[in-house]
Amino acid sequence: MVQALILFPLLPLLISSAPGAEEKRLAPEVEEVIGLARALPAEFAADILIRVAELPALAKQKRRIELLEDAFVLASRAREPWPRRTLPGAAPDSAEAVLAEAYKLELDALSLQTRALRALQAPGWIERLSRPPGEPLTCADRLVWDTAAYWQTISELKLFPPPRSIVSPLEIQPAVEMIRQAEPKRIEPLMHWLLDGLERLGEDDRAFSASIRNATRALEFLAMLCPDHGLPATPVLAALSRYLSRNLSAHRCQDTLEVTRPAASAVVSYFNERLRKPGHLGNAELPPIEHELEPAAVLDRVPPEPHPKWLLQYRTLTEAPDHDAIADSKLQDEQPLVWFLLAKPFDRMPDSRHAVMAAYSRLKALQR
Repeated sequence: MVQALILFPLLPLLISSAPGAEEKRLAPEVEEVIGLARALPAEFAADILIRVAELPALAKQKRRIELLEDAFVLASRAREPWPRRTLPGAAPDSAEAVLAEAYKLELDALSLQTRALRALQAPGWIERLSRPPGEPLTCADRLVWDTAAYWQTISELKLFPPPRSIVSPLEIQPAVEMIRQAEPKRIEPLMHWLLDGLERLGEDDRAFSASIRNATRALEFLAMLCPDHGLPATPVLAALSRYLSRNLSAHRCQDTLEVTRPAASAVVSYFNERLRKPGHLGNAELPPIEHELEPAAVLDRVPPEPHPKWLLQYRTLTEAPDHDAIADSKLQDEQPLVWFLLAKPFDRMPDSRHAVMAAYSRLKALQR
């Protein structure tokens, strides 16, 4: 009797997994969550549909594929096209820092689409992903974009050669990680692909400054892979030298130039004292990088914008979290991802009068 009582709540989900004519039939509570999700803004709808598709009850259901395809399409309508992160030196309580934290929720178009695409295992859809801008960032930009999810998807789906080249210094580290995970036979062509893209990168001081340490470490790691695959490390290290020299002597933004000066000096010293030396990785000796490379021009500091009104709302609600105040806040219209940072702790309130909170609460009940 006790065993029967324990199993009883699971019967609807077990019935929904039956083969044959009942294949597409889902438990009412699952259908309810799907219905609630479809009425939400695109980023929340896509996220919930992906999470529903991950439920064990849908593992072998055709409905799972339908939900993931719907989520992929919905994701393209998300307000934010890709995740972003802060520049070096950003204040932890700044608007940029709060936005960067909100992007970690993975509710932007690129993050949602790559989640759906990896679950679908549909490489033919890769060209439909949200793409980063083609133009470089400017000194007025306070956040830099992050496409690591794109390169992770390329790696998981084994889409080699990749359908596009790297377009920013911000993509060097995730592209090297993609190469690291590739099959041995693909290492050499992918290495040539990356070095070719590296040489084509134009000036972008924001992206260069935000990634100088990660990009240098990544290219050193790539050089370390070379001996294991019978490849010379010299071309990788020489490309790193040219990349650093080219960007350190390019047009620089005054604020990031000042903040990243210690990092740039450390990277140049490391290259000169270790990486360029003959025999370090079986490489030939390379010329040193000049320590005091002068920028082509230092662009004036762009004054930060006044604190936006939404930041004050966020701080007020953070100090005294209240369900009704968050549910009624205009923050959800101005900055929906920031608003969701506040709303997420209330995802165990199925009777919430707010549609997003109620939908996530019911989803949470399914996931238990």
